[in-house]
Amino acid sequence: MPDTDRQWIERSIADALTTVDDDVRREWSSIAMEPEEWDCPEYDGKGERFWVVGLSGDRVFWYNHVEEGFNISRFSRRGVIDEYWCNQDDFAQVLHSLPSAEKARVYAAGRSDLTVPIALQRGGQILRRQTTYWVVTTGDTQWRIHFAGKVEFSYSEEAFASVRIENKHPVLDDWNEPWCSIFLACDPVSDGVLEEIDRAVKVTTDGWRFSRTYLNNANRVSGTGLLLRGPLPVVTAVENRLAASGIRHSVLDGHGPRGRFLALILGHNFVVAESFRFEGETPEAKAV
Repeated sequence: MPDTDRQWIERSIADALTTVDDDVRREWSSIAMEPEEWDCPEYDGKGERFWVVGLSGDRVFWYNHVEEGFNISRFSRRGVIDEYWCNQDDFAQVLHSLPSAEKARVYAAGRSDLTVPIALQRGGQILRRQTTYWVVTTGDTQWRIHFAGKVEFSYSEEAFASVRIENKHPVLDDWNEPWCSIFLACDPVSDGVLEEIDRAVKVTTDGWRFSRTYLNNANRVSGTGLLLRGPLPVVTAVENRLAASGIRHSVLDGHGPRGRFLALILGHNFVVAESFRFEGETPEAKAV
């Protein structure tokens, strides 16, 4: 296999490692090895060898360049992959299958805390951000806030004045509300109307979202085609502004809600996920 393929594999691994928790990175570092080409007798192609990138017990982590995906197989002696698999997993999926990643998922999804511990409600600072949890401090006490099924987050500042969990919040509309599209009918949208649309989105979302997230600026000058696609509250607010300006348009239904998510709000930061758990990292915190 060309050395350029090895370089691509190494880049893929490095990129995926930036998306996981420190615990997962540590576990992978104990498994990882310099890529080696191994045989796989089960594959019937002649002369094909495959890059192996990690070993753990009797398992080998390798890249199948024929199917273009990472796989995990058994091996009994070094240099030979005993099982041929044709999974097309990217390396992030491999990392998510590691015990440390599974442990984090199971813990976070075990139950959902709907009430923020009193000690956290007074605010504090975000110390560390991981894929499945954030570490925050409230003075002499540290907490891990675990989340399962995370779909979005926004980090803007270290300090936060309060923490709360919401089941109805502007950041949740993108996930918990149906989506619609607004199409223009041969009426251009002026810069003045565009500013009104921007204000409408900011008011509707209490400043958490901006019109640029939903607008298709390419068609606003021509006055035809898709202008905006977004959750129903945003579409309704924009439609009202267009109607008030006499701009002809139509609204078409899109997809339904993508789930029933919760929002963790830490000051101006947020995480949208399916569930949250709070874990005190000192005896004092655990006693609260």
